[in-house]
Amino acid sequence: MARKYKYVDRREYFKQYRLKNKDKGIAQRKKYQKTHKLQVYIRQRTRHLDTKDNLCLLCGLNKKTQYHHFSFQPNIFIEICKDCHLKIHYDKNMRIKLVRFVKL
Repeated sequence: MARKYKYVDRREYFKQYRLKNKDKGIAQRKKYQKTHKLQVYIRQRTRHLDTKDNLCLLCGLNKKTQYHHFSFQPNIFIEICKDCHLKIHYDKNMRIKLVRFVKL
């Protein structure tokens, strides 16, 4: 038994949902900003930093870079590529190497 949806595409459905429920989105955003002040501050701070070098500090490759924070401390972060960033979060050996790298 096939369901009949008003919107075939999921993107279109969520786009229409956000348009109809703008107040809910604004309320959720304000609630998040109140409960996660430090995370919001860090995101705002690193968004405007200069990333012209695009050089990963861990692997040394010239790729698009991201900022990795240490326990959400606003003054301690490094610029690394997406691949290394994923390895840091999911590979225990990479975390040990990172700690050694930062201590140097």
